[in-house]
Amino acid sequence: DWPRAAEIIERFFDELPMHTEMNTRLGWFKSFPSQFLLNRPRLGLVHAWTLFMSNQLDLAEQKLDQLMPFVQTTPPLHRELFVIRVMIAARRYDMPAVIELARRALALVLPEDAVPRSRILLSLGVAYDEMGGDVAAAKSAFHEAFELGRASSPSNAVGNAPLPLTALAYLSDIERLQGKLRQASRM
Repeated sequence: DWPRAAEIIERFFDELPMHTEMNTRLGWFKSFPSQFLLNRPRLGLVHAWTLFMSNQLDLAEQKLDQLMPFVQTTPPLHRELFVIRVMIAARRYDMPAVIELARRALALVLPEDAVPRSRILLSLGVAYDEMGGDVAAAKSAFHEAFELGRASSPSNAVGNAPLPLTALAYLSDIERLQGKLRQASRM
């Protein structure tokens, strides 16, 4: 029963641990007919997240390209598509693309959407930090990611570290590198 299986996956995907059972999840998506995944864009985005989390970045981008016409008229799904694109660019260490995509995504993602917004801001902060140019912009992005991440659910994590702690670690490192050891130690 494809519709029932899709409903369950869409409904509970956010509650499943992100890094576990990837082969099982990928198997679920391989069993669906291709057109079914396009006809249910939310399910297609869950598939793209799964491909991203299993480090199949080219396939995740192909899935997002296929889904774009189906999500453009549904703002929440369109926003999520951009969040995944930002995360793919960050995983590829394509910092100019992260900055460009993050700016576009932030224009789409509502301020009250704390989880996706904090992920975008963390990626943006890393891009600014890694490119070594705009320290003030990096600090601002990390600070906002920290505040949003702290206000969102505890399941909002990057790897094994909760997102707010990851943002705070970056902020502390910037302070330390600028010789502001007291500020760094207070974080």
